[in-house]
Amino acid sequence: MASYLVQAGTNLYTMSRSGVATQIVLPPGITLYGGSIPCRATVLGSAATPNIIVVNGGTQDFYIDATGFARQLQVSAPTAGPVLSAGTGTGLTGIYGVAISFKVKDANLGLISESALGPTTFSASLSNNSLKMQNIPVSGDTGINSRGIYRTTSGGNILYPWFDIDDNITLTEDRDTVDALLSILPTTANMNGAPPDLKLITVWNDALWGVPREKIDSVRWTENRLFYGWAQSNEAIIQPKQTDNLGVTAFIPRRDQLGVTRYNRTYQITGKDDDTYAVNGISNDIGCMSQESVVIVRDVAYWLGERGIVQWDTQGIGYVSEAQVTPWFITDTYFNRALFTQAKARYNPDTDAYELLLASAGSSVLNQWVCYDIKMKRWFGPHITNGFIPTATGTNGAFAGTLTDKNLTPIVVFGSSSGTLFRRDVTTANDNGFAVPYVLSLPIAAGGTPGSPVASPMTFPDMQTYWGELSVHSRPEVAGSVTVTPTVGEINASPSAPFTHNLTIPRERLPRLGVGKYMQLTFTHNNLNEPFRLHGIIINWNLVGRR
Repeated sequence: MASYLVQAGTNLYTMSRSGVATQIVLPPGITLYGGSIPCRATVLGSAATPNIIVVNGGTQDFYIDATGFARQLQVSAPTAGPVLSAGTGTGLTGIYGVAISFKVKDANLGLISESALGPTTFSASLSNNSLKMQNIPVSGDTGINSRGIYRTTSGGNILYPWFDIDDNITLTEDRDTVDALLSILPTTANMNGAPPDLKLITVWNDALWGVPREKIDSVRWTENRLFYGWAQSNEAIIQPKQTDNLGVTAFIPRRDQLGVTRYNRTYQITGKDDDTYAVNGISNDIGCMSQESVVIVRDVAYWLGERGIVQWDTQGIGYVSEAQVTPWFITDTYFNRALFTQAKARYNPDTDAYELLLASAGSSVLNQWVCYDIKMKRWFGPHITNGFIPTATGTNGAFAGTLTDKNLTPIVVFGSSSGTLFRRDVTTANDNGFAVPYVLSLPIAAGGTPGSPVASPMTFPDMQTYWGELSVHSRPEVAGSVTVTPTVGEINASPSAPFTHNLTIPRERLPRLGVGKYMQLTFTHNNLNEPFRLHGIIINWNLVGRR
C-alpha cells in the first residue's frame, strides 16, 4: 500500500515514497466536495493491515484497506430478521432466536468490517427438528460479500456466532447445529453500532474518535481497533451544547490525554477504557479555530486559537504568541481573520518550527504563512509565497506537512491549488520562478546606557542620539545587493534615503545615519536567484552632548 494520502480537488490518491501517485477509485455513489470541504483522514490498524478512515470531504465517509481498495464506512444493518420455521433435519428442540449482520471480507475470507446486528426473530417451538431460515436479509450497500448468522441456545436470548453465508444472494438456509457446538463466547457484534456521519476523526488509545455531523456537540468512539464498532453508549457531550453552530472544532491527541476543543474552550479526555474515560475542562477561554492548525511535536500541542497560537504541554495551556505578535491575530491589519477556520499548519523538522498558513488582509486564499521557532521561542514572518497558492500542509500530527523519501529522510511540502506538491529547496533563491521577497525591520532603538556598546530600545527615549556610521555584515554571495532604509528621528518619522549594500562584500561600511531620538533599519530584497543572509550590524552612536 502507498504511504501517503493526497487529495487534489475531487480526486484522491495514494503516493509511494518514491513519488508514484495512484488514483483511488471511490465507492459507487461517493464523490468528493473538493478543496472547500477537505477530507480528514486517520489510520487505524497494524502496519500489516492498516485501514485509512476518510471523513468530512465526501458525500459519504469511507475507508481504504491495505490493498488500496475503498469501501463506504457507513454500512446499514439489516432492518428485519429471517423468517424461522421447522426444517427437515433433526437435533433441535425448543424456541430459538436468530439475528443477521452484514460483513465485508477479503479474498481469504478474513473479516474487514461488520455492520450492527439486525433485529432478532424467534421460531415456534421445535421438536427434534432443524431450524430453517427464509427471506434472509440481503444488503443493498456496495461491497457487502458476506452475512453473519447469530443464534441463541434453546429458550435463551443471548446470541452466539453460528455460521457465515459468504455471499449477498442466498435467501434460504436449513441448519441443525446443536447448542453444544455453538461458540463458547457470545457475539460482540451487538457492540458494533452504525458509524455516524463524521466531520472530525482521530485515533487515540487504539480507538477511533469522531464528531458526528448531526450531533456537533458530541464525541463518539469505537471499541479498540474496530473502526466499525461504534457502540451507542460510547458518547460524551462537550459542554456547553447548542450554543453555537461550530460545536466541537478539533481533536488534539497527546500521549496520555485527548484534547477536545470548542472555538473558545478546551477539554481533555483521560482514562484507559470505556469504563474510565472522563471529560475535564482545562480552559474556559482558549479554544481552537481550525482542526488543520493542530500540530503535535514531542507531546506538545500547538494550534490556532481566537487570539493567537496556543501551546499545551505538561505545564498547562496558554498563548505563545502573546508576548511578541499579538497584533497579527487580534487586528485586521495583517490577516483575514474570517478565514481563521481554514488555517492550516505543519511542523518543519528542518528548522524545528511550527508553520501556519493564513490569508493576508483582504485575501480570500491562504497566501501567507508565519513561523514559530520552538527552540528559540521566536516568531518570523509573515512570509509570502508568490510561485503558487498553498492549499494544504498535511493532516494533524507530529509531522504534518512532511513526507519521507525511500531513505526515510523528511521532505517538507506544501500542497498547491494547481494540484502540485511543492517542496522547499534551500539551494535556490526563487519561488517557482518568482523572486522571494525579503523585508526585515529591526526593532526601534533609542540611545542606550552611557558607556554601553549597544543601543537598546527605549532606554533614554527623550534624549537626542547621534547615530553614526553603519556597518553591515552578511554572507558573501556571487552577486546582488540589498536595500537598507534608515528611519531616524521621532517615533513617527519618515524613512530617510535608502542605502545599498553590496552582497559580494562580507562587511561593508555605509554612511552615517543622522541625529534623532529613535532609529530603525529596514532591509528589503526582491531579486530573483539572489540569496541573502544577514549576519549582523554595527552602529557607532552616542547621546548628543556626551563624549
